[in-house]
Amino acid sequence: MLKAPLEGYGDLIVILYLLTLQSLAMAIGGFASGSPFSSVGAQREMVLMMSYEMPLATVIVGFAMLYRSFSLTTIASTPVWGVAGPLAAMGVLLLLVALLAVTPAELAKLPFDIAEAETEICEGMLAEYSGRNLALFYLSDAVRGFAMAALEVVLFFPFTLTDIFNLGLTGTTYYAVEALWFLFKVLVIYLLAITLVRTSFARFRIEQASKIFWVYVNIIALVGLALVWLGV
Repeated sequence: MLKAPLEGYGDLIVILYLLTLQSLAMAIGGFASGSPFSSVGAQREMVLMMSYEMPLATVIVGFAMLYRSFSLTTIASTPVWGVAGPLAAMGVLLLLVALLAVTPAELAKLPFDIAEAETEICEGMLAEYSGRNLALFYLSDAVRGFAMAALEVVLFFPFTLTDIFNLGLTGTTYYAVEALWFLFKVLVIYLLAITLVRTSFARFRIEQASKIFWVYVNIIALVGLALVWLGV
């Protein structure tokens, strides 16, 4: 199995930092534009970011407890459901629920696209951007969406098609089949965490979104973390 060049040096922490950096960069861009719409959008983005980062960090801490490592290679090589005992598995399930709840907010999708809110503040942070700069913001959103769904697959569903059906594939065929299987899992996660949610709810107000994460999602994540700690 191929290894990442910097494997084992805090992969999950780096991913959390990069996800946060994108939101922070968009907020700074909104403040820098000078538009009142952008300023309001950037303020909303900062409030929302402070709300959902806590449960996201809790999920990462839970996996660090289980594996004694922040390495994605270590986590993906052994499915979490085989590492966790019955009590810890219940905690991991709660962490999965918390992460799925965080996903649409992390990606600024309905019902958590409060910082853009086209009908209220005219795209918010992006109101004054156009051309290549606007394209880069949208491109970063697309990359972040794929990265978030891929992270959830690696953490919770790292099962390979070859192992499930004992196919015995090798070489190029193995990598091609597993790449398609991985993309399929990413698509399923995206449909469940993004598409299903955005078609089921209207946009929340900023105080509603903050309460959801600070109270309900935080409680779910912390209970999951406690179960993982007790089950390790």
